[in-house]
Amino acid sequence: MKFPAALAFAVVVAGCAAGPDYHPKVPETAARFATAEGAGLTQEIPDADWWREFKDPTLDKLIEQAAASNYDVRIAIANLRASRALLRGGRLELGPIVTAQGSATREKTSDAAGIAYDIDGDYYDAGFDASWEIDIFGRVRRSVEALRADYESEEAAWRDTLRSVVGEVARTYVELRGVQYRFAVAERNIVNQEETYQLTLALLEGGRGSDLDIARALAQLETTRASIGPLQAAETEAINRLKVLLGGDSAELLALAGSRQELPHPPELIAVDDPAGMLRRRPDIRAVERQLAAATARTGMAVADYFPRVTLSGSVGRNATSLADLGDAAAERYSFGPTISWAALDMGRVRARVAANDARAEAALANWEKTVQTALQETESALNRYSRTRESAARLRIAASSSAKAADLARLRYRYGADSFLTVLDSERRLLEAEDLLAAAETDASLAAVAVYKSLGGGWEPFVSGK
Repeated sequence: MKFPAALAFAVVVAGCAAGPDYHPKVPETAARFATAEGAGLTQEIPDADWWREFKDPTLDKLIEQAAASNYDVRIAIANLRASRALLRGGRLELGPIVTAQGSATREKTSDAAGIAYDIDGDYYDAGFDASWEIDIFGRVRRSVEALRADYESEEAAWRDTLRSVVGEVARTYVELRGVQYRFAVAERNIVNQEETYQLTLALLEGGRGSDLDIARALAQLETTRASIGPLQAAETEAINRLKVLLGGDSAELLALAGSRQELPHPPELIAVDDPAGMLRRRPDIRAVERQLAAATARTGMAVADYFPRVTLSGSVGRNATSLADLGDAAAERYSFGPTISWAALDMGRVRARVAANDARAEAALANWEKTVQTALQETESALNRYSRTRESAARLRIAASSSAKAADLARLRYRYGADSFLTVLDSERRLLEAEDLLAAAETDASLAAVAVYKSLGGGWEPFVSGK
């Protein structure tokens, strides 16, 4: 086969690529989540900026700050830029590589070498070299395919980092407000118990009380006061976690978060998409799916090594023994021709590389399947927990209200001698317990709502539009 014909054949065959072609994975899912019928849930597509459903301007500001400055987000963006640069470089491998070169050499042979002729003198050379691998079996195209999938995986990882950071800021903020809620409960009960303690002192002075009543009242008051320290520590820890999540100097926002505000409550109904919609929206699923695509493409790269590589190389330039002669027509030089390389005698290594890449692709497939199942399980669990904590909080509201009435009645009856002081102590203890449980339950309900929104895969979209 003559060279022009061989070149034409190579161009035609270059439309093929060795190795398996990748087909995007589409998981099989149910029509709806099993727990989507729970209390406070509705079958709709959730909003991307779900945190605004809590109607808390401070939370909105904290999330905007974290999305712009969080350390993990900045790391993910840097990784994405690096992957984009590698993809640009990989695409250039599809075309010829052209380099310019020039040299000036002075050479003198040894007089003692026994050479019959002298090659002493100056030599000058300047020109261009080019090489182009004709991608007959798709090795280079598979390489670009793998790099493109790597880039898309990093892009999805960046989006998943945003999703995680948004969820973590919301979770930490709710925990902070929950601690402050319990703080307020403790302080309110301290005021009530101080009044009870003063009442026992007054009754003792009037001849109706006892030192035992005073000791019991003081013991309960100091026990409640002792609960303040751990709550203060938990408040400081939450603010410190927010500081790291915000990723910068955010003293104003942290001061705003540290000021006492009400616990943010979720909306009456949380919109829940179907499982297929959740999986499409979750960037962590996209990231591992693209990793599987990259692993499949690299298997194709390894398979291409079973076949020869054909490279066209050429060089054009001028060389002469004096710098002035480089411009002469006689100084022109060129070379052009194909090079064929084939690992025919090294097939054992080729087969080993193919087997290794096959195994990596199998691992990537298993990772994708695991990530899909984990996402479904996380969402089902989050939906179930939200419905349960919502029901628990509703019951504890009734319990706390009843305990408050009982405590008021017990103090009144004790004041007029109709009941013992033990009844007052027991009612105040039950009131503190009921209100603290209510604060914890309402905090859990808000945290469960955050977990639902995060598991549904949203939260990153407002921060990547147009980027």
